Amino acid sequence: MYNKLQFPELNMKEIKKIIKEEFLRRKRHQLNGAGQAAQKHHSIYQESLGESYIKKLIPGVYRAAPYYNNSSAQDELENKQSYAVADFLNFHDEQFVTIAYRHILGREPDVHGHAYYVGRLRAGTLNKIEILGRIRYSPEGRCRAKRVRGLLWLFGLNLLYKIPVVGYLIRLAVGLLQIPTILANITKMEAYTHWKFTQEKATVNQVQDIVNGLVQTKADNAALSKLAENLQYLETNKADKDQLTEVNTNIIRLNLTKADREYGEELCKRIAHLEAVQVNLRNCIDMLDQTKANSDLVNRLRQQIGPLEWQEIQLQLEALQKRIADHMQNILNNQRNITLLFEDTRKILEQPLAADQIINLLSKEEHILDDLLSSFLNVFRGSREEIKERQSVYLPIIQEVCNEIEDAQVLDLGCGRGEWLELLKERQLNGIGIDFNSVLVKDCSDRNLHVIEAEALHYLRQLPPDSVAAITCFHIIEHMPLLMIIKIFDEALRVLKMGGVVIFETPNPENLLVGSCNFYLDPTHHHPIPPELAKYLLTSRGFSRVEIKRLHPYQESSKITGAETELVNRLNDLLYGFQDYAVIGYKW
Repeated sequence: MYNKLQFPELNMKEIKKIIKEEFLRRKRHQLNGAGQAAQKHHSIYQESLGESYIKKLIPGVYRAAPYYNNSSAQDELENKQSYAVADFLNFHDEQFVTIAYRHILGREPDVHGHAYYVGRLRAGTLNKIEILGRIRYSPEGRCRAKRVRGLLWLFGLNLLYKIPVVGYLIRLAVGLLQIPTILANITKMEAYTHWKFTQEKATVNQVQDIVNGLVQTKADNAALSKLAENLQYLETNKADKDQLTEVNTNIIRLNLTKADREYGEELCKRIAHLEAVQVNLRNCIDMLDQTKANSDLVNRLRQQIGPLEWQEIQLQLEALQKRIADHMQNILNNQRNITLLFEDTRKILEQPLAADQIINLLSKEEHILDDLLSSFLNVFRGSREEIKERQSVYLPIIQEVCNEIEDAQVLDLGCGRGEWLELLKERQLNGIGIDFNSVLVKDCSDRNLHVIEAEALHYLRQLPPDSVAAITCFHIIEHMPLLMIIKIFDEALRVLKMGGVVIFETPNPENLLVGSCNFYLDPTHHHPIPPELAKYLLTSRGFSRVEIKRLHPYQESSKITGAETELVNRLNDLLYGFQDYAVIGYKW
């Protein structure tokens, strides 16, 4: 950060003047040559601020810009008895004409000759070889007898170029022979141009940083002055501040007392309702006991019916027993929640409500449907073995990523019953499940799976960047609005390690039965997400190599049979095609 210790105070008008002079210098550089422009620019800085002050103010710019160093620009040619043509070709425009006169004829150029050759050079009617030849082999040049090695045949070759038709053919042949040299020169020019552009850009950026630093310093000084005034005002009004604090405390106490009274009345109503629910639950338990007693009657009936009828009855009984077990579990969970709520209510009514107690009570309402959703999964999701078989298709992807990343950790958002976590554990992979359903979390913990009860987005935001190798999310994003999906994608990209992968599986609305009917079987679904939309969202949030993997078509027995026509095949694809799909993306 720039501050007063690093940079001396500067007048903004003076800085603007320097920048304006720099702009004018660069325009003159394009017209008059790099050497003279650099020398003039150096003198401008010396006259305006002093060279030592510029070095102190912007040392990085002073080192990077070649025009601050007199030795970097070739302003003069060394006096010698003989020269090579290349000695003169390093100069350009007016400087080239002046050097040619000075070292070939031994004098400064006259006004008419200087203007003539500079004009022809700029117009392109004469090149440097022709100008050197005319000066060297003029009557005055022959008397001086300054030798320029290699000039005679080059000058003669340029004179041949002037011959109609023949000169064109000679020039064409020489041009073809010089193509490699021309290409090399173009490459050099490109490299020099890029270097020059980089140097100029660095210079401008550093000057801009300095200006921004000075402006920020000025703003900081103003802010500090304002803060000092505010502190002085607070010190002089300390008594008023204490009085306001006491009044604010009294207002908060009155508001809390009112909230306690209102919430206490609401709790009494809820307790009465829960007592009625508890009575209903006891009645249900009695009915279940009666159902168990009836099982003896079933054993007697088995002896009176055939094996086929008994097998059908057995399947129905198994389904019934499973539902009974689910209901029993729900009843026990509800009893436990009621007991906890009674305990919390008793503690709260004995003393005024605190803010954290109110939040804790309100959060319990979010888990009212946990038992229902857990039972819903058991009925409609499928068996654990079926789900593990379906999800095993992702194991090669996860295994490959975990082999490439050290301390690889797989995060499963909305882990549900934990089938995917079991697959990871069986293959010695470090998997962590995140779910907001307390019943599902407890069920996974009972299976010795690493599961955390938390909301997915809140948990992701607590993780440090580049900390997870893979993130999976099976049938969760269809429960979210668009903004929540985008936030999940953004946080997933942030916490994912380089080379990590994300997998989001969701129902496939391309299947008409899924998109129009089966999707809405789950009342918590928000809206179906077409595969191309999911791919676009994942790509737009920064993921690479995004692909769509369509999964789980209906069995062949469900499809329309008969003639293999295009219409039948199309209907089978639309009605009995892939029921799910996954979008898979990587962080590179």
